[in-house]
Amino acid sequence: MINKKMLCSLLMFSCMKIAAATPTEHMVWDKTPLRITLPLNQERLIRFPLAVSIVDSELEEQVGVMKIQDALYFNAHKTFENKRVVVQLMPYGEAIVLSLSARDDSNNTTPIEVVMSESNENDERDKPLAAKSSDINAVTLTRFAIQSLYAPERLLITPPEITRTPMRTQRSVTLVYGASITAKPLISWHANDLYITAIELQNELNKSIIIDPRQLLGEWQTATFYPTNTLSARGKRETTTVFVTSSKPFGEALLVNREFIR
Repeated sequence: MINKKMLCSLLMFSCMKIAAATPTEHMVWDKTPLRITLPLNQERLIRFPLAVSIVDSELEEQVGVMKIQDALYFNAHKTFENKRVVVQLMPYGEAIVLSLSARDDSNNTTPIEVVMSESNENDERDKPLAAKSSDINAVTLTRFAIQSLYAPERLLITPPEITRTPMRTQRSVTLVYGASITAKPLISWHANDLYITAIELQNELNKSIIIDPRQLLGEWQTATFYPTNTLSARGKRETTTVFVTSSKPFGEALLVNREFIR
């Protein structure tokens, strides 16, 4: 009779063989949008070299998107052509552009693994944890803000263009429309014509919730969740942080269009 230890070993070996046999399509990120076709009503997985956050998206509500660490799961329910999604590698800030289409004649569900080109890998290796003063934009400012809160202080360099700025708001604000989420602004920076603010989010519901950036009240250029946009039920007391960029100070941007919300 096979003992339990041998049985576990056999099962693990079988799982490894199955995983190794699973086909994967590799796509190289070389600064050119990655063109990906989705089937209808079937899930397709895209994996990245690091955990990612969705920075911008042209997708409509008919496309289901689930993010888990370094993976995105797309499930399209209608056809469309060339809709862009911008994701950001965490915490280094490399932005990757996806150009997605969905077609009813496609049945390809092969998982996709995005790999960096050799030049991109060299650029990311040993990159200082700071935004370059000559190239401050929403992506580099978000990277700086994330690193300011989560990277070791000894590795952080603050460019002279980036300065702390008052948020001029309450200690707790209403940020997520239609959800019981406690939002506490933590810190805000200003650089050139951009503002970025970090807000801590905590779920007050008795069930887990996925926060859609389109639910955020206010006028934001980008919204980046770190480490995730999924929050467990309130009993877990877990939090996540959303980093929002705007052309106005946080308090002003938060109030834009608020009067139209019913």
